[in-house]
Amino acid sequence: MYANITLIQIENENCYKNEYTNCISAVEFPEVTAWDKALYLMNEIEMQYEHVWFIEDDVFLFDESALLNIDAAYESSHLLSAFHHINRETDTNSWNNWWNHWVNIVHKLELPWAHSMVCACRLSRTMLDEVVKYKNKKGALCFIEAMFNTIALHKGLIVDNPPELSTIHWRANWDINEINPTNLYHPMKNISEHKIIRDNFSL
Repeated sequence: MYANITLIQIENENCYKNEYTNCISAVEFPEVTAWDKALYLMNEIEMQYEHVWFIEDDVFLFDESALLNIDAAYESSHLLSAFHHINRETDTNSWNNWWNHWVNIVHKLELPWAHSMVCACRLSRTMLDEVVKYKNKKGALCFIEAMFNTIALHKGLIVDNPPELSTIHWRANWDINEINPTNLYHPMKNISEHKIIRDNFSL
């Protein structure tokens, strides 16, 4: 459909065999999801990239220039995410959406913990290598909304929160007439709205 987009299919068995599982099973998704497959792809097959953007389908992205501008401003960052909240205590009740998420990483990640929305995020090769080390040690991955930020925190990696990602939320209602094309937006689940926004800006 799009000449510059390559669609990739990865069998679940490849992820099970290589221990790429449990990225979002904490929120009642299967053990292997698109996230596990994406990390498998970028860590086992396509390892040549210094930075990799991971963007879910209900994130609005105006065009690639939004990513290129962020890349230029944060060349040295190991993790770019919407925010970087740190929990240095054993309190497991401070991260609640519709249920408590900290309990999903007890005994999987050591304190201090950190989390963020990561439905649009960028990981460096160094960051990805640390994810692989965690997987090899634990025999699986864990909830990505804590795994990326916590590993970065433990390893002293550079975490930045560009203002362009400040419009990444768990729940929000966006006015499509007030979209800033330099930002990424989540959630925007009506994919037809993505095209409407782009067409209106291109007039």
